[in-house]
Amino acid sequence: MIAALTTTFMGVAIHHTVRPLDFFGYFTIQSSAGAVVVLAVLAFDGFRGRPDGHLFTLFRAVVSVDMFASGVLYAFGLVQAGAGNEGLVPWANTAIHVAGPLFFVLDWFILGGRPVLSWSSVWIVLIHPVAWLIVTVARGWVPYPFLSPELGVPTIAASCALIAGSFVAIGALVWWSSRCPSVLGTTR
Repeated sequence: MIAALTTTFMGVAIHHTVRPLDFFGYFTIQSSAGAVVVLAVLAFDGFRGRPDGHLFTLFRAVVSVDMFASGVLYAFGLVQAGAGNEGLVPWANTAIHVAGPLFFVLDWFILGGRPVLSWSSVWIVLIHPVAWLIVTVARGWVPYPFLSPELGVPTIAASCALIAGSFVAIGALVWWSSRCPSVLGTTR
């Protein structure tokens, strides 16, 4: 993920003037950066033999939802629209939009050893996407086609509501799965 993010940054820099707020403003870039943090902590704790703590599990669950949603939205929306591919190196684009999300989904559902997540905390999956949307709209920036002003406020609002519903549905699946034994019978 670090190599993919770095390569993506360099690929964009070759074709455009890099505006850090724009580059790091993409939801997928933010999710991938969160994934790097999760993977680093998992590796560090794994080598030390420490189990996942509750707060880290919550963060890992949110990043897993973000990655899963990013992959789904890319596959079913952005790739068809041809959006956001200017300057992207193909392998890095695939790593960020396909392989990373797929890895996080498989990691969450296959490996166990994490605390059970309380249903009362499932709302936390909306903090990042809602904060991202507020900041993006406040900046007047249009990183994705579903935010294009030409669509009109009702269409944009409907798209955002549908995407928020997707986050909640994916979050509910992730929260529910924290109660299930691991598929492989393994733990961290």
